[in-house]
Amino acid sequence: MKQIVPFLLLFAFTATLLHSCKDVDMPTTAPPEEAEFVVEMRILQGQEYETETVTAGDIFSIEVTVMEKNDSIRVEGVEIELDLNDGEFNDGNSEPDVTGSDGKKIFDGLKIEKAQEYNISVTAKDIGEESTNLTIEPAEADIGRTKLVDWAENGESGSVDDEIEIKVQVNDRYGNHRKDEDDTVIVTFVKTDTNSDFKATTHEGLDDESGYHIFRHKFGDSGIYSVNIKFNENQQGQPKGTLEII
Repeated sequence: MKQIVPFLLLFAFTATLLHSCKDVDMPTTAPPEEAEFVVEMRILQGQEYETETVTAGDIFSIEVTVMEKNDSIRVEGVEIELDLNDGEFNDGNSEPDVTGSDGKKIFDGLKIEKAQEYNISVTAKDIGEESTNLTIEPAEADIGRTKLVDWAENGESGSVDDEIEIKVQVNDRYGNHRKDEDDTVIVTFVKTDTNSDFKATTHEGLDDESGYHIFRHKFGDSGIYSVNIKFNENQQGQPKGTLEII
């Protein structure tokens, strides 16, 4: 999705990506060489700045400044075009707020929900364009979007004393796959006829290749079991599938 803002002259500009639209110190002089585009990104998450990284669903801003090459005077009137490859800001549901004066424009209220690598380009009409990379990382783990992998909708089956493998994909609220070994994942089984519950005996941790949490368990009793997932001991397990042991 492209945003066009009327702006002035054929001069250098600075594009700064922020997590909020607070003022950013600008250079007092422009380089004496030929006009160039300088794209700087500063992301505020928590109390720290992290370059080129934003969490999925977080609001951020892009600040664009057009400056005269020799004396750094901010000028008006150059058309500025902002573009995100392979996606749309705010998922195409809303336009960003555009504010600013004296050659500085801020595209505020931007949000991206899909976690991946992006490229943002800023074009000044008749001057050229500059681009920079942006990484959208998954948000916090969400129990509702977390799921079993390779598990039939109507359940799976196994035999007594067979080792059953359970693969868990931890997702955030937007469905992005988290591949974080520090995520706590607990798999429990509830036998439907007795309502007794117990944990999977083996957690092999996070598989580096697939990003799935791998669990294994041998069942000593036949019956129908609910396979539940939770993120801590105090949380009630959420049913994610059924298992019949014959």
